[in-house]
Formats: sequence, structure tokens, C-alpha cells
Amino acid sequence: MGNKEISQEVINEKQTYFWGNKKDNHWLVGDSIESFNKLLNHLEVKTNFRLYFEEAFEQLLKNRKEDGLVILDLGGGVGWTSSIMAKHPRVKKVFLVEPSRTARSVNPFLTRHFNVPEGKVEIFKGTFQKFNIDRKVDIVVLSGALHHCHDEFIPKLFSNIDSCLNNPYGKSTVLIANEHVVNKIWEFKRVLAFFYNRLFVKKEKANRFYGLNNLRMPHPDDGEHWRSKREIDKIFENAGYISNFHKLDGDLCAKKQSFFRKIGWIYYYSLLDKIKK
Repeated sequence: MGNKEISQEVINEKQTYFWGNKKDNHWLVGDSIESFNKLLNHLEVKTNFRLYFEEAFEQLLKNRKEDGLVILDLGGGVGWTSSIMAKHPRVKKVFLVEPSRTARSVNPFLTRHFNVPEGKVEIFKGTFQKFNIDRKVDIVVLSGALHHCHDEFIPKLFSNIDSCLNNPYGKSTVLIANEHVVNKIWEFKRVLAFFYNRLFVKKEKANRFYGLNNLRMPHPDDGEHWRSKREIDKIFENAGYISNFHKLDGDLCAKKQSFFRKIGWIYYYSLLDKIKK
């Protein structure tokens, strides 16, 4: 097993911890309506996750005229996005690909709470490197997932996307939703946070995630990245895609935050079109 495979396995274990590490975790939906309402509160009240995902998905459907769409929801977590897409009458099937066993185990409860027709969501254990499905799809969706993909896995991710699409050169074959980029203000805030932690908090905490030489080092537990728009544009360009970038008109992650915490973040979705060679 190569080093990259070992790294991916470590990431998978940390993602499993991320999904299930808290007893009151809003992602841990079960049979009870209370657990489902806790998730909806997170998606609709505490954040704008559902609002902006549905906005992006609606734009995707406007760009795609055909019915009977088959969609791959890659890194879809517990699959709330899979459920929303599967309920749409123009969607025939959704394949949910997710590495975390904890997250995958939640999905059957979610599909019932969302009243998804039986069989419209099918679950697979897979990663950015290995989707582990042998089906072709019309659209690949990554909602809140791309920023968890490490740079060294990006080329393989897009190679896999191209391989699983029925028509890689079709219109809007990839949807990148509920994503963020950061700017220089964010980096300046990170510098301030570094020195604050060095001076007023334990030194080891200040050094845990980042240093002055690497202010945007990925988070060690869930792999979250803080990329600039230039960097994500380059990722799409290198993969052979034109990015139709849509900046969101509000804050994706929280409806009630201080101005200082909000500045530096840009939230977006993007519809990708493959460039014909």
C-alpha cells in the first residue's frame, strides 16, 4: 500500500470521528422526529446550507434539460443533499459515495424522514481516490466536499469524475456547491490568531494547526482547506473545466456572526463545463 493510500485511510478514520464524535451531534439522525428536527435546525436556522444548496441545484437543473438524471453525490456525508435531489421528479437515481461508516449509517433514516421513494438513493463506501461504483452518471455533485480533498488527491479526483460521466463534455456535468474561498483579510486574521494563541493560550495549541510559514495548512482532523479563488480556478483549469462561478449573496455557514468573523470568507457554488480538446 502506497503512502497516499495510507494517508487516505487516516483521513477516513478522522472523518468517521468527525461525523460521530459528539453525543448531541446534529448529524446523528435516527428514527425519532426530534433527531431529524435537530438536523433541519442546523441546515435551515443555524446555517444557510439547505437554502444555498437548493439554489445551486435549481440552477443546475435549468442548465440541464433532460429528465431521468442519474447523479453521483460524492463525499455526501449523511446524504441530506442526496435526499433533496432524489425527491426531484427529474432525478431517476442518486448514488451517495461517502468514506465514513457513521455517516453512511445515518442515510437510511434520513431518506425515510425526507419521504424519498424507496430505492432512489443507493449508498457506496468510497473516497475521492476510489469511488467504488461501476455505474455511469449524468452529473457529479460535491456539496461541501471539495475543501476536504487534499491537493495530492485532486488530479485523481477529477480523473475519476471524467471516467464516471456518461458525457464528460456535456453542459454542467459537475456541481461544486456550498463551498468557500478565502482572501488576504482571512490570512491576516489567521496571523493575528497565531500571535494571540502564542501570547495568551498554550504554545502547543498555537502550533497545532499552522505556523507562520503555512497559514493555510489543512485541518488535521477533517482535512479542511482554505483555498483562494485563484487556487480553485487553477484546480478546475488543470482538470480541463470552465468554472461558472456564482458568489452567494449571504453567509453560508451562519446567519448570526460578528462582522469580524465574517470578513475574509467568500461563499460560492460553481457549475463546471468540460473543455473540448
